[in-house]
Amino acid sequence: MEAKRQPEAGGPELLDAPLATASGLCLGTLVSAVPGAGLRVVYPGPHGWDPVEAHATVTVTPSDVGRQVVLAFPGDPRRPVVLGVLQPNPVRADDAEAQAAGTLPERARQVRVDGQTVEIEAERELVLRCGKSSITLRAGGEIVVKGMKIVSRARATNKIKGGNVLIN
Repeated sequence: MEAKRQPEAGGPELLDAPLATASGLCLGTLVSAVPGAGLRVVYPGPHGWDPVEAHATVTVTPSDVGRQVVLAFPGDPRRPVVLGVLQPNPVRADDAEAQAAGTLPERARQVRVDGQTVEIEAERELVLRCGKSSITLRAGGEIVVKGMKIVSRARATNKIKGGNVLIN
């Protein structure tokens, strides 16, 4: 069965799509993303084209409102879960080329974290780099700090401990 009704003028753009079914997928449109208040989407379903609350497996921002999303319905076609946001240009050069060309999306250049603890994990090696400075963490426990000038300051004790401590 195909959805025939389109939203009124000025509403979000929607595709004609099959009605949502339990355990199925369909395309919808994100119509609201308010921090603390959740998400609302529209899609062809048992409720017509009225916006409904949705959960998500991906992070969605208010700037994504109006974009198409992939929806899943685990057991109930009235309780959608946003699996992803469709990308306007899903194929791009690697990040280094894109950044050099100035085409790397703003979201890929910034990391914002809300919370008390941030953990970034890598199997073999993790490198933080900025210009001529870098901090490298290796799986074997080695930490390498490189820079043109390295400053270590402490208001209390600044300890240097090691099996051997080499200076110069």
